[in-house]
Amino acid sequence: MVDRLMECFESGSNRFDSQGEALFGAEQAGILVGIGGLNVDPYFSDPTLGRVRHLYIHPRARRAGVGRQVIQAIGNLGRGHFSQLQLFTPGESAGRFYVALGFEVIRGRHKVSHSKVLGSL
Repeated sequence: MVDRLMECFESGSNRFDSQGEALFGAEQAGILVGIGGLNVDPYFSDPTLGRVRHLYIHPRARRAGVGRQVIQAIGNLGRGHFSQLQLFTPGESAGRFYVALGFEVIRGRHKVSHSKVLGSL
């Protein structure tokens, strides 16, 4: 996942530099232990839909609140730009993580497994 993020950034296909987009990092003792991004959802033509992208927390930093903090930062920025956040994860463990943070499980929507309403713009 991190390799794909780096490839997209280096190629210019995703630099998290459009309106409302950002890439967040989390450090512990000066070491990067987590990343996560926010994009306009590229799979839908609705500019009010944001997408959580490339969330990765180093295994040694998991269950310490790092992922929660990255998602909070994404949500805080997203509230000013998007009415809803979407994401896709095939993993059950990751799915439970997102549900615990207020995301709903979504079935039958292309490239979306979880969604969270942020409110009206």
